[in-house]
Parts: sequence; structure tokens; C-alpha cells
Amino acid sequence: MAKNMVCATCDSTEVKRDAWAEWNVETQEWQLAGEPFDAAVCENCGGECRIDEIDIVDPATEKVQSALRAIVAHINGVLDDPDLVTFGSLLPDTQADCLAIATAALPKPA
Repeated sequence: MAKNMVCATCDSTEVKRDAWAEWNVETQEWQLAGEPFDAAVCENCGGECRIDEIDIVDPATEKVQSALRAIVAHINGVLDDPDLVTFGSLLPDTQADCLAIATAALPKPA
């Protein structure tokens, strides 16, 4: 199943990780030399972060997931508690329940 990487604090997908790169003379390109380091940065938060992996089922579900992440970020902002909850931190069954509720609330195509 495809995955998306999101900031554990704000659920933004604007995350980056440091890594070593090495020059490949044959391809004339930089290529990753090993795995990325543990350190991660969120462009949205503007600082170091922990990255959560979330499943991507299909584009429609990704839109619902994105909307849920925005709602969670808004709730956390209103309550001024960035560690309150993240969509990625929910158990998979809870994520599925949230997606089912949100999908059922979407308007039906005409």
C-alpha cells in the first residue's frame, strides 16, 4: 500500500530528511548514498519534527485524509495544544472509522 509522510505535529506533508549523496560519474548525477538520517524538518512548522507514515488508499481517500488532517490541525490550534492528537497517530482502525464518517458526509455526485 502506498504511504505518505507527514509531520507528527501538524500533519503537513512538507517534510524533509537529511541524507548523504554521492556523485555518480557514469550517470553524471547525485545519488543517495544509503538511507536518510533520522533528523527531519517540517517546512510548515519551521523546525525539527518526527515523521508519521500514513496509508494512501486512493486519491479520493487522500483528499478526505487531507481534510481530516486540516481539521485536526485547526482543533489543535484552537486548543493551543500541538501535541493533542494527529491523524497519523490514530490507530489504523480509528483512521478507517474517521475516513468512513468523513466519506459518508461528502456530497454524492449528481
